[in-house]
Amino acid sequence: MKKFILILFIFSMFTGCVPKINNEVLLLAEKEGKGFYISSSLWGNIGYDPFYLTTIKETPPDVWSEIKKLNFSYIRCHNLLSDGEWGGNVYSEDENKNPVYDFSRVDEVIDRFLDAGLKPILEMDFMPDALAYGEIVRNYSGGAINWPNDYDKWWNLIYTLTNHLVERYGIDEVKNWYFEIWNEPDLDKYYIGGGTRNKELSKEGLMNFFKMYDYFADAVKSVNNELKVGGPGIAGREDFLKRFLEHVARERNYKTGEIGSPIDFISWHTYGNIDGILKKNIRINEMIDEYPKLKDKERLEDEWGPSITREREREMYTSSSEYFPVFLVKMIDGLIYNEDARPTLFLKWGRPINGWRPFFIEIRGYKFKLPIYFGYEVLKNIEGEAFSLKGTDFGDELHGFFVSNENELWVVVYNFNEEWREKASNKEAKLFLKDLPSDKFKLTEYLIDDSHSNIRYVLSEMGKKVKDLTEEELKMLKKKNVCFKIEREVSAVNKELTLSFEMNGDSMRVFHLVGIGE
Repeated sequence: MKKFILILFIFSMFTGCVPKINNEVLLLAEKEGKGFYISSSLWGNIGYDPFYLTTIKETPPDVWSEIKKLNFSYIRCHNLLSDGEWGGNVYSEDENKNPVYDFSRVDEVIDRFLDAGLKPILEMDFMPDALAYGEIVRNYSGGAINWPNDYDKWWNLIYTLTNHLVERYGIDEVKNWYFEIWNEPDLDKYYIGGGTRNKELSKEGLMNFFKMYDYFADAVKSVNNELKVGGPGIAGREDFLKRFLEHVARERNYKTGEIGSPIDFISWHTYGNIDGILKKNIRINEMIDEYPKLKDKERLEDEWGPSITREREREMYTSSSEYFPVFLVKMIDGLIYNEDARPTLFLKWGRPINGWRPFFIEIRGYKFKLPIYFGYEVLKNIEGEAFSLKGTDFGDELHGFFVSNENELWVVVYNFNEEWREKASNKEAKLFLKDLPSDKFKLTEYLIDDSHSNIRYVLSEMGKKVKDLTEEELKMLKKKNVCFKIEREVSAVNKELTLSFEMNGDSMRVFHLVGIGE
């Protein structure tokens, strides 16, 4: 087929004056070199805390049905092994200290995941009380953050649970899951052997974590060697990750006595601005590549998002407004632009409904989609070799990427300033396409900004506090809670087509063109 060539003219919009031709910026989207194959499996992954309470008690079935429509791939949760209301309650002991296993909660949660089209990243934490070494130390969830008091019992728990999952769901299913050791063991609020920034790592804490991993990995692999094990899911201490990689690659295994430990993936977490996230990914990828044994392992950025802040206004804006989906698009663009920063996948951390960074908010029984939901909805079908737009650089306010397949073209353009109090300036644009493979197209155009696909805007236009909304107003609000899109047929002239549009600050616009004939 003829290649798509996309030329995008962009010029700044100045208040009270007509833009001049010499203010135009030419962007060219033309395939050059090797692109980066993308699909929703890269970005369509989610996670939250806690494992049981949120999944079963706090997220109703109709929300899971809506989540299923987004074609997500993986889901990860804290507290699978923990006791209490939040956790899986998988392990206890009888009066003779014999293990008592109960996987009913785990089954209930995983059934819910699979029904929603999700495969689990099974984060094995926190320690069941009966297995916790020493005086029990708990995190905010009530989960014990101790290492095991008996490593053979720890091995047996992991083996028995893993074997149960394979028997229940089948090896063809479970071999596609990830078995991950713990969560953020570099932090003392999640693991008693962790630390804080600038605090020397505990030798005893490291030794017990490595031992815990070796027994864990051996137990999973003893069920079936095709099963994927890894970790450590660090928060930010790259020195902890370095020691972990050194252990699994070169040190003696605490379980087998051999050199090295089984590992199929390495995991870490990133929050902050996109530039900082990409730089951290590059450093970690370089660290992994120092070990020949680890170069081909999968890399899971299995918590990701904008900066975590205690500033309520900022957190509300970045998580519930147009900011979050545009942040997502910029992240994807950054991975297209910089191959050294690429993980196998990255995963949005936040609850399905209500609470921290959700997809939905609930108002008196009515469930409303936030802009981040629509961001994932718009992107879910994009798949193929992606290329950055030329003419502006990645990091400029206005940028984007495109994917062209047989008779189909996706173009994603965003206008974004990550400084949440300083939106990008509004811009006008012309999109010029040439050498198209067809004369007629079905064009679907999606828009997410401060007044489209945005429940916050609709609420502000109503001019009332949420608590004062009537039943009729809530019903009207529900009808308006949709993703903005325009569908129309467009005709090319001599295989060329020009589209004009505006970009507000902190916005994303997606064009999907499908040829419908000569």
